[in-house]
Amino acid sequence: MGDDEVSIADAISILRKDLKKRLAPLARAAKALDAIAAEGALDDLAVLGKHEETVRDVDLSAFGMNDAKAALASQLAALHDRLTAAARAEVLGELMRQGAGLEIAQITEHPLTVLISPIETEIDLSGGRARILYAREVIDDDLKVEARAILEAREKAMARIRDQAVDSPVFFETAHRAYRAVLLARGFSPGERVDIVDLLAPLALFRQEVERWRGTDPVKAFPRYLLAYQLHRMQRDGLLVKDGLRMELGTATGGSTRNKRDVIFIPASATEGQYYLSIRFVSI
Repeated sequence: MGDDEVSIADAISILRKDLKKRLAPLARAAKALDAIAAEGALDDLAVLGKHEETVRDVDLSAFGMNDAKAALASQLAALHDRLTAAARAEVLGELMRQGAGLEIAQITEHPLTVLISPIETEIDLSGGRARILYAREVIDDDLKVEARAILEAREKAMARIRDQAVDSPVFFETAHRAYRAVLLARGFSPGERVDIVDLLAPLALFRQEVERWRGTDPVKAFPRYLLAYQLHRMQRDGLLVKDGLRMELGTATGGSTRNKRDVIFIPASATEGQYYLSIRFVSI
């Protein structure tokens, strides 16, 4: 094969890739319009939520169709808003009705977050999914947007936390052992502050009996929501001092809260709380 033939092959390959790249958004938009045009699709929030953005963002200027596309996108957006409002009213109404007697309140609009004390539910109306959280940590993230499913998941989440939690005096001692393990790993001196999330690994180890350390099964992670619950419970029980030691939590401020994996949110009430960055135990 000569140089000219190689050059032609390269040119074909480049043009072919470029054409496919340019045609891909048009193909996606065509599929989106097919989905929206299907029977019943204009009454289905999930279908609109999935395809509306694709139609809105496609560039049809090369065909002189951008004005028609923009007009349709505007209509679809308005329809999406109406269906969203109706779905929001329906799910909130059903939660209030089926959860009568529970403390239920909307916390935020975007994302739609509902407190079903002490658990929060984030609801994705367009996606048709919801997730259960405690202390802003996910416990269950694959729920249908149905009041009964959400309320049942709340009960299961609360039962899971109760089953996993230990009494505050026991957790004080376990947390202190975990703190000392972090000091050793970091080469720190007693009384120095450590990142509160560094306690998660030793806590996972220490909640198992020593005999199980010899097995080959991996150690199950200590849930972040459980750490938040235990620390909240200790604060509520007034048990931050025990056996001549005081547990001190350092609040997270400013940039330290940017990465939520580095901090723990501890509730102070059903709707309020504080992010914490560090922990230490000091002698008194």
